[in-house]
Amino acid sequence: MKLYVVTKMLEQDFGCEGIPEGKEVEIDVFLRDEEGNTLEVTIPDAELIRKDINEGDWVGFTAKGEIVKE
Repeated sequence: MKLYVVTKMLEQDFGCEGIPEGKEVEIDVFLRDEEGNTLEVTIPDAELIRKDINEGDWVGFTAKGEIVKE
């Protein structure tokens, strides 16, 4: 499994309207692999909290595309 370090996490900004009804809070997660390549993914905040993923953590992705903490 390819590993990435979480370099930054930013909550998506919906401006003064706030989060649309029925939409989950999502986080833009910025990643860097061991070769220095970068990747940006959007992941529900609840999933990141449940998996205790934070800036500085090393993560990978399952065959189904789910993020996992190493």
